[in-house]
Amino acid sequence: MTLNSIHIDTWRNRAMKLEAESFNNSVRPETSKTPPLYPIGQVAEKIGISKTLLIRTLNEFPDIPYQIVGKNTRKFSPEGFSKIRESLNKKNPKRYPSGKLAKGVVVSISNQKGGVGKTTTAVNLAAYLALYGGNIPNNDPDGYRSGHKILVIDLDPQSSTTAQFGFGDGLEIEKTSYALLTPNEEDVPEDITTLPLKTNFHNIDIIPSSLELTNADFEIPVKRIEDEDFNFYEILKNRIEALKKHYTCIIIDSPPSLNFSSFNIAAASDAIIIPMICSQASFHSLVSYLSMLTDVTSLLETVDMEEGQHREINLKKIKVVANMFKNDKDNMDIVSKIQQVFGEDFLPTPILQSAVFEQAVNEHKNIYELTNIRSRETYNRCLDSFNAFGSEVSTIINEISTPLLELE
Repeated sequence: MTLNSIHIDTWRNRAMKLEAESFNNSVRPETSKTPPLYPIGQVAEKIGISKTLLIRTLNEFPDIPYQIVGKNTRKFSPEGFSKIRESLNKKNPKRYPSGKLAKGVVVSISNQKGGVGKTTTAVNLAAYLALYGGNIPNNDPDGYRSGHKILVIDLDPQSSTTAQFGFGDGLEIEKTSYALLTPNEEDVPEDITTLPLKTNFHNIDIIPSSLELTNADFEIPVKRIEDEDFNFYEILKNRIEALKKHYTCIIIDSPPSLNFSSFNIAAASDAIIIPMICSQASFHSLVSYLSMLTDVTSLLETVDMEEGQHREINLKKIKVVANMFKNDKDNMDIVSKIQQVFGEDFLPTPILQSAVFEQAVNEHKNIYELTNIRSRETYNRCLDSFNAFGSEVSTIINEISTPLLELE
């Protein structure tokens, strides 16, 4: 029997049915996840204040929303976190600043190699920054954290990040990230700020992906042939400019490839985080990715059409993190090579390999939403590892951002 389109179509239909069953078992109702809830102690720890101060603030501002769970236990959703921070800012804006930024910082999670955990990193980093981020002022990881307002842009046609946030198939192409990369202006909404969708996680919005995103990589070179002056590498940068004033951080989940999307993502980013698994194959693919970044930066640094005018280059930081790390000799040998290449731009704390990440993916959640904890010790070890990474990224954002602190 030969392989033909009939068999492929059958396999696709079976796979889609199983995927839909898995999705609907994890997300009810469809495309509508409920917000996670946290007890008072966890809220205080994540915001970076004492439990006593939190209780006093709750008493002073009775409009802060919460839910009663079990025997009169107050729990708070991410929306409650925002209200608590707003209330603290009203009490003492110098000590508890709003953390507003003049312009949102664009952080892309990129690597041309698949299977290195880009989606998992992007999804969980968004949650970390919304809950823990914004170490303002003083950049103190143990002090008050103002929280970030996050936009996640899924630029991978496989749409894994989109699914993790609870959005399934059936999204209109005009409402997906295709509109951020297509050179066809007729497919772009007049107001780009209408693209983001609210997620179940307060202060995290998403521009979802779809399979049509692959069309952009065919359309861009065609447009380039038709118009040799067409700026094919700053489409994304120009499109998301209007979004930056609405978010403190924009996280881009990149496709596992080197193409026109990769050029656009690099040109639009203020910082690039490269997750690597500690294998020789992953290290080898890094060389190709660095070659692409060299081409992009060289292109952006060329003199513009008008003599003496240079293009503004967003990219200020490139960092590498060891992902799915196992503490064995093979992993340590690769880490040693990465350190030789990147020096201080290699983040010191690896993200551990953990079944907790797999559980979160299976439940269409981030690790901060999990409630059915199978092993508290394993879960805490995973959280400690990712929190250390998240804190390092939060510091990077603070270093390259421009705060709008409304101090009295």
